Amino acid sequence: GQARRNLTSGEFIQMSGRAGRRGLDERDIVIMMFDEKLEPPDAKAMVKGEADRLDSAFHLGYNMILNLMRVEGISPEYMLERSFFTFQSRASIPGLEEELQAAEQARDAISVEREDDVAQYYNLRQQAEKLKEDYVSIITNPHYSLPFLQTGRIIRVQHGELDFGWGVA
Repeated sequence: GQARRNLTSGEFIQMSGRAGRRGLDERDIVIMMFDEKLEPPDAKAMVKGEADRLDSAFHLGYNMILNLMRVEGISPEYMLERSFFTFQSRASIPGLEEELQAAEQARDAISVEREDDVAQYYNLRQQAEKLKEDYVSIITNPHYSLPFLQTGRIIRVQHGELDFGWGVA
């Protein structure tokens, strides 16, 4: 790298916990050695900050399913039910339900003036789109269009927004 920065609290927690996870530290003692001065607010933010959020990236792949089927007593369903991903998903359900209720209340609070007119306009637009599709299918049907495409006839060619201009058939 080209620049230096202080550790984030999540990085500090990860590094300081490594010895304990490896069985090398029974008392959870962390010794910090600095070769540069660290301002007290920065040190406090590093040591007392929040841990980084851990999001599961678990997915049950084809090979894992095959391996689980070989082990007696463990099924793919069992693994899914006890995965950290499922735990996180279930933990987020109450918050999502609250968001859903708030969104439903906001939706129910919406008042549309002249709602019947808006509904009628929508229905008319739908009918117009359907008629346009029918029209395009008729004029592009070779049975109807070939009699007009005789050799030497001048035609204008358009496709969607693209206009090819005039040409001779």
